[in-house]
Order: sequence, then C-alpha cells, then structure tokens
Amino acid sequence: MKKQIVIIHGASSFKTYEDYLTSLKNEEISLGALKSHKRWRDTLSLELGDGYEVLTPRIPNSTDARYKEWKIWFDKITEFIDDEVILIGHFMGGIFLAKYLSENILSSYRRSSISKR
Repeated sequence: MKKQIVIIHGASSFKTYEDYLTSLKNEEISLGALKSHKRWRDTLSLELGDGYEVLTPRIPNSTDARYKEWKIWFDKITEFIDDEVILIGHFMGGIFLAKYLSENILSSYRRSSISKR
C-alpha cells in the first residue's frame, strides 16, 4: 500500500474586496510568469517513488482565499484521504489546514459518514 501525502498549497487573501481589486490592478505580470514552471509539489511524486501517492489539490480562488469556501472543498476531499496520511500545508494552506484539524476529526469513520450523506 502506498503512503499518502496531501499538500495544501499557499494562497492570498485580502481584508476587503476593494483591496483585492486594487491588488489585481497594481500587479505587474511578466512573460516569464506566464510560462509553465515545474514546482517542487509537481515533481515530488516522481522524486519519492512508487511507494507514495502525492495529492496536490488546489485551494478554491487562491488569489483571494476564504476559509469558509476552502472548508466546503476540503470536506469533499477527506473521503479520499487515508487514516495514515501525511498532511503538508504551505503558507495559507497551512493556516487553513490547522484550523480545519482543530475543528474536525479525520478518520475512516468520518469518511464513511460523509459518503452516506
């Protein structure tokens, strides 16, 4: 059986929607930023080998992430998470993950009750 790793990536958030719009208007974009890049989370599965299953779900609206939206999304993902999972949170993903784990229990019992809803 493969060891499962779930990586919750980073995100940004703003106090107000107006702050978000201002950030979008002021953000400078370069040609290099528009090109495809391989990141560590994209190649981790290859580097670890066949003994690992690496899941890298994306945060909904990572440009202006909100916990309430992320929780709805993560609740759906938990049915695919093994009991012995390694959870990795990066930046805002780590904050959301810590809050979620302080409020919820991840277990096979929980997954079976979610799938019966």
